[in-house]
Amino acid sequence: MLPCMPQLPAPSTALPAAPPPHKRRRKIDFLTLAVLIAQAVLSFQFATTASVTHDEYWHLPVGILHWKSGRFDWERLNPPLARMMVSIPVIASKAPPPAAPTPPGEYGDAFVSDHSENFRSLYFRGRLMAIAISLAASIALVAWSRAEFGSIGGLLTAITWSLSPTTIAHGSIVTTDMAAVLGFVVVLRLLQKFVAMPSWKRAIAWGVTLGLAQGLKYTCVLLYPLCVVCWFLADRSSAMPRPARRTILMRLVAAIAISLVVLNATYFFRSSLSRLDTFRFQSRALSTLQQRLSGLGWLPVPFPADFLRGIDEQRIVMEQAHPVFLDGEWRTTGFRAYYLKCALYKLPLGTLALLALAIIAAIASPRDWRRSAFILFPAVSLIAFASIENMQLGIRYILPALALASLLIGRLGLRFEQPGGVRLKFAVVIAAAASPLGLRYHPYDLAYFNEYAGGPVEGIHRLVDSNLDWGQDLDGLKSWLDENPTHDLNLAYFGTVAPEVVGIRYHAPPSFAPQPGVYAISANFVAGRPHVIRNGQGGSQAVNIGEFSYLQFFRPKTIIGHSIYIYRLTEQDVQRWRNAMRAQRGLSRVDR
Repeated sequence: MLPCMPQLPAPSTALPAAPPPHKRRRKIDFLTLAVLIAQAVLSFQFATTASVTHDEYWHLPVGILHWKSGRFDWERLNPPLARMMVSIPVIASKAPPPAAPTPPGEYGDAFVSDHSENFRSLYFRGRLMAIAISLAASIALVAWSRAEFGSIGGLLTAITWSLSPTTIAHGSIVTTDMAAVLGFVVVLRLLQKFVAMPSWKRAIAWGVTLGLAQGLKYTCVLLYPLCVVCWFLADRSSAMPRPARRTILMRLVAAIAISLVVLNATYFFRSSLSRLDTFRFQSRALSTLQQRLSGLGWLPVPFPADFLRGIDEQRIVMEQAHPVFLDGEWRTTGFRAYYLKCALYKLPLGTLALLALAIIAAIASPRDWRRSAFILFPAVSLIAFASIENMQLGIRYILPALALASLLIGRLGLRFEQPGGVRLKFAVVIAAAASPLGLRYHPYDLAYFNEYAGGPVEGIHRLVDSNLDWGQDLDGLKSWLDENPTHDLNLAYFGTVAPEVVGIRYHAPPSFAPQPGVYAISANFVAGRPHVIRNGQGGSQAVNIGEFSYLQFFRPKTIIGHSIYIYRLTEQDVQRWRNAMRAQRGLSRVDR
């Protein structure tokens, strides 16, 4: 007999075991954290390179004035809380505020005049707080997405929101726009939790944040009606026993009352509970409402007087005709598709692809409609409201809607928890990998346009104002002039900082017709935007629509940061323009 041979194990054909779910989640969470850190680093770099932008110029000193004086009537077009938050680092440095109340455009002049040697560092300190606010909004948004859609959902939201050039730019400057995002995200998330379990603790938390949001930006007033609708859209499928309806209603009313108390607290309770008939509103919206409530003039208004007067002043601005530019056309009544075009041109193509996939996935899951509707309704409502206004100045007005769009994109993370759907998962991975490609223009994030729009170079033909040119490249112009000195600079700068403060000598360009010389013209003015410019002689002058559009005829020698166009015009160049204009007028006469 043959001796028994030992049996060898059969060769294994099984695939290597997948890593445990908790280890996979840990890796994804690490990537998400890396994205948030990248946002902080990129925002810091933007804050160190961009010049003081248009609205920053007065936001910071007015915030300081609020702290120093306890008054809120310095400039009411924005509520005080966001400006007070960003001015905290400057207050800590004991920098004195402007000495006397002046028109909004002059708050910055007084502040820079008092701090001519270090005004950049003071505005930079304010930007550090703005970055902190932006990061807080990102963390709240990503945490919401992770809780709703899992670790992959949180990562998708982080990539599309935190690495967006628009988020980097507007989250790094001293304005109220990113604070509004923080308000929307936190209030809606806490509302969702409150609806799921209407406890006193959650009612108080929601009421406090709803009141604080009102002090950040007037856009947050929309949260009151939006929350009413979202209350009915929110998912109520909680395993915990719910209180009686009467108890829930009592807690809801109490939360709203708490929000009003907190709102008044952000104004230090100045002129709270003023009678309705003591107001003299000027806007059509509020004056009409006051007339309809004329019989209730004795009624104490539960809002701070400066808050209501600020909304009235804001409505006056919104109701006036305002020049708006879209796709080469100027209008004074706005475009209904303006903000949709902003998103189409300013969001990275990868993000747009993910958003389209997320909407399709939401439609394909009707059983889960509440979760998607809770996100989509506030976003769509904000865009719709902004689209009917006459004043449309940039994508920054709909930043809360874009944040909610990134939250909806996180919904695609649920598909990775399910078997199958390989094609969809592959498309999501490719689109997510493409989304951060917009950062290749960093640190010129403010002027970012995607490939469909033609990139920042073609942006001037799509959108202007804060979408492209907000005065962020004045220091870049100064650096260029140091390397290319000229003694006869024609400068039209779309910004509020006086160019002479940074050492630029210049004069205003000729109106409506060129002359030989060196020109530095902000992109907004090349596109034809009317506004006001400094004239280089200590004063300012109005710019009419199309006053410097003649420069579109010429090719710029260089472009500073995508927002300031440099031209060197010779007598021959000017003569070519004159000949072209004569030929154009001749053709016009023939056509007639």
